[in-house]
Amino acid sequence: LQVEKLEKNMAKLTIEVPADDLEKALQSAYMKQKNKIAMPGFRKGKVPRQMIEKMYGPEIFYDDAANALIPKAYSEAYEECELEIVSRPEINVVQIEKGKSFIFTNDVRPYIFYCYTKKDSTLEKNAVLFLYSYGSIFPFSRTLQSMA
Repeated sequence: LQVEKLEKNMAKLTIEVPADDLEKALQSAYMKQKNKIAMPGFRKGKVPRQMIEKMYGPEIFYDDAANALIPKAYSEAYEECELEIVSRPEINVVQIEKGKSFIFTNDVRPYIFYCYTKKDSTLEKNAVLFLYSYGSIFPFSRTLQSMA
């Protein structure tokens, strides 16, 4: 896991999954799809994985493998990175290739600080709506040093 701080309170997570985990996910994707694939000379569901990859290309199982790996790897990275992530994940696959590690990135928006002094209900309502959309609300008693 690599965490890169970007401008405007953004961060970029680069997450790497080992090659053997990718291979397991590719095998699982093959097992899931093999009953749907028919090839001349083979009964339905009995086509070897190597034949399917030779005919359709090795990337035929990449989508299912990535969809299986990303949620677990992302949740582990979330726990490890110590950021309060408030945005939806926007996953960008950097590398997915048989025999190599699976690498993807995610641009995230961490927390936003705000405070106000007057009890203006319009200001408070707008600030709360904004922060629920784009940030996290922290009590004012929390110090900025504890958040850094």
